[in-house]
Amino acid sequence: VNCTVTGNIAYDNDEGIATSNCDNTSIIDNFLHTNNDGIRLSGNSDNNNVSVNLIKNNVDTGIFMSQSDSNIISWNAIHGNAICLNETLSTGNNIFNNSCTLATLTEGGFNPSSGDTNTDFVYSVKYTDPDNLPPSGINVIINGVEHDMTKLTPSDNTYHDGCIYVYTTTLPAGSSHTHYFEAGDLMDTSRSPATGEDLGPYVESAPIPGFTWIYGLLGIFFVFGLILVLNRKKQIINI
Repeated sequence: VNCTVTGNIAYDNDEGIATSNCDNTSIIDNFLHTNNDGIRLSGNSDNNNVSVNLIKNNVDTGIFMSQSDSNIISWNAIHGNAICLNETLSTGNNIFNNSCTLATLTEGGFNPSSGDTNTDFVYSVKYTDPDNLPPSGINVIINGVEHDMTKLTPSDNTYHDGCIYVYTTTLPAGSSHTHYFEAGDLMDTSRSPATGEDLGPYVESAPIPGFTWIYGLLGIFFVFGLILVLNRKKQIINI
């Protein structure tokens, strides 16, 4: 058998996709959720390629292999299942770069907490992946507009203890700015906050260019005028 199973959405079944005595099959780019098992390879199903699938919230196992050998299991997002991968009497499978736990976004926020329309606001968030896989992308969505974030320390590729991502921008005046963060974890997505949006920062209008020095000059004139008045009063008193 040489066939491809792709582009399917399977849910609320005993198995999302099941094979028995089936070889050389590619199971790619499927969304399998809330089944008993996401994918089940059994009965000497060998030399199959199971890759780039989103296998989520299944009751028992994300990918179950029973007497199935020499399969490639790679780059699958296997999140929220009771068991991620299970090999029973199976040997020689090449299993790599699968995500068994959804990455988290924490410590999201911005700095400074307020400013004006000339202020550079830095948005930051911490991405942590227990499987030590990099994000497919991290964005901050500000006032409904998506912006790519960059890693604060480009050389830091240790994701299981967290990496900080940042985005710097100016903002228009207002007190109703909103934001949230999203990260791609293979085919799945992490979000912070989980629902809704966070508020801030508060932004005032910047001073109008050219008026600052005028205000300063007026202040100087006021001080000199005050000194002259005081000196004049002093001279009158001395007379």
